[in-house]
Amino acid sequence: MAHNYIIRVTAGTVRDVKEHAVVPVNTADPLHITSDLIDARLSVRVKNYGGLPRGSPADSPYFSVEPHAYNNDQYSIAFSFKLKRPPGPATQWRKAYVRKASPSCCPSFAPPHTRFRSRHAPRLLPRRPVRPARLQGKIANAFGERLRRAVRRREGHDAAVRRYRRALVREASIVVPDEAAGSLDSETGYGIQ
Repeated sequence: MAHNYIIRVTAGTVRDVKEHAVVPVNTADPLHITSDLIDARLSVRVKNYGGLPRGSPADSPYFSVEPHAYNNDQYSIAFSFKLKRPPGPATQWRKAYVRKASPSCCPSFAPPHTRFRSRHAPRLLPRRPVRPARLQGKIANAFGERLRRAVRRREGHDAAVRRYRRALVREASIVVPDEAAGSLDSETGYGIQ
């Protein structure tokens, strides 16, 4: 079924697709997007790409480098941005897709709209959970105590870890300071520079 579709990747500062720019796929040069709120750079890589614009490279060197070769990654959406206004702590993170990639259209694509969920500003939710050793403060103490109780009640380590990950998704937050630049790579997680 996927062979019946041609992919075109666009991005812009408004939801109207007619005002979007076509994103160059599998190229070294990112698409620059500028508005009165943000300066952003966007790079999209798709393995075995045959979409628009015609003549785009079929692959990127990104997929031959570890860990992407070992994981057999199929795509990557990476961007960096610098906020102009409002200040970082007043911003809200959200991905907005005009059309969601469905498994029937792109079987190798995971639904991107399920990767990050946020109800409160400012929050970024990591793709992979943070290891307990990296946690600090109240969250680490609360998890340690929950885990000890779970083992004592013989609920098992896996059940406690699942509850901990759900709690992390509810409580994890990152505050982006004024004039900070941030970047996100959907394959490796997120980071603030």
